[in-house]
Formats: sequence, C-alpha cells, structure tokens
Amino acid sequence: MPWGGCSTSCGNGLRSRTRNLKLATISEMRMLEGTEEELPMAQKFEALQEETQALESHHVQDMVIAFACGLLSLVAGLAVVRSRSRLRSEERSMGLSSVSVRNAVE
Repeated sequence: MPWGGCSTSCGNGLRSRTRNLKLATISEMRMLEGTEEELPMAQKFEALQEETQALESHHVQDMVIAFACGLLSLVAGLAVVRSRSRLRSEERSMGLSSVSVRNAVE
C-alpha cells in the first residue's frame, strides 16, 4: 500500500494511506492451507518445535541434577564442619582432663 502525497511542500505535513479489509469465506481460507510451497516450511517448523521441546526437557533435567549436586555439596560441607567441631571439643576436653590430672598429681 503506497503512501499518499505530502500535504505541504516544506515544513510539517501529513501523509496518509488507506487500507481496506475483505471478509473471506471459509472455503477461501482453506485455499491458503497446505500449498505445496508451504509443506517443506511446515515440516521445518515441526522439526524445530520437536527440537525445542527436547532441549526444554534436557534443561529441566540439568536443573534437577545441578540442584541435587549443590545439595550434596552442602551436606558434605556441613558434615566436615560438624566433625571438626567434635574433634576440637574432644581435644579441649582431653586437654582439660590432662591438666586437671597433672594438678592432682603435683
């Protein structure tokens, strides 16, 4: 749809264009579907859609695996911290008992 001429030769002017819509019947609409030229395009679209769905499902699996690994890392880290704190508390209690035994012997 071409634009109409400008309303002025210099400065601010207006250009316009008109578009007309036509109501189509269902039989005319079906002519647009399934043409031979569109068939390869439809096959390409379906292939892309399947590939997208496969990638999305892999993305969910990757997220679940990443979350599980992060959780396992957190649990392992907390276990190490807990075992070190137990060792330190045992060392302190053993150190205090040996000091008290020394004081009792002296």
